[in-house]
Amino acid sequence: MELASRRGRNDWIVAAVPAAAILLTWEVAAAATRARYGVPGPSHVLITWGRMIADGSLLADINVSLRRILVGFAIGSALGYTAGLLLGNFRALRRFCDPYIHFSRYVPPISLISLAVILFGIGENSKVFLIVYTATFMVLLNTIAGVHAIPTNRMRAARSFGAGTFQLFTHVIVPSSVSHAITGMRIAMGNAFATIVVAEMLAARSGVGFLIYNSYQYLDIDKILIGIFTLGLLGYLADLAMRRLDRSLARFRPLGF
Repeated sequence: MELASRRGRNDWIVAAVPAAAILLTWEVAAAATRARYGVPGPSHVLITWGRMIADGSLLADINVSLRRILVGFAIGSALGYTAGLLLGNFRALRRFCDPYIHFSRYVPPISLISLAVILFGIGENSKVFLIVYTATFMVLLNTIAGVHAIPTNRMRAARSFGAGTFQLFTHVIVPSSVSHAITGMRIAMGNAFATIVVAEMLAARSGVGFLIYNSYQYLDIDKILIGIFTLGLLGYLADLAMRRLDRSLARFRPLGF
């Protein structure tokens, strides 16, 4: 335990050194060129960031964006995982759906923004629809891959112990495919962030994406950078939560054989 703790501290130190070097270089460069280019240094951005948190404006935009992402992501992940389990287990159904899946997943959700606004309006439904669309296919494909990756011997062993179709599904197939599904969810979460930012830039009046676009219109570089850094931080925390979920579910998976 002590060794793991020490290793974790060392990892943080290794990560912090280049970050500190980048921030110092940025601060010096910004001070030297601000009169010409108007790019603020990290200290100035941090002050503005704190001010926006204190007045509640940034937290309001974060709340709006996260609500859109989480609702769409939850629906898309549920649809993708359910469909992935079905298609992974029924070859005929997968062969029938395969062309439609691969056609649809190559249509970027950004290209559907105008159609989504026409169909669902400029409110929340259009943004949620886009997140559902971008999340579903990533989770679906990774779940199918997880079902196909189950060792044949594991299935045979379960049958040899008398497992029926339902027990095989609930005790072997579902637990064995969870890790692949979570990998798909991690990718889908990244795509969800990218999609919601563009959607909020083009068809919203709130959210972190709108903050970035609105700040661009006023050439407010401070707030543009704050929006970008906020997205990175939220994305990192979301991915960290996914990894911890994956580790917590590891004890329910069948042993490999």
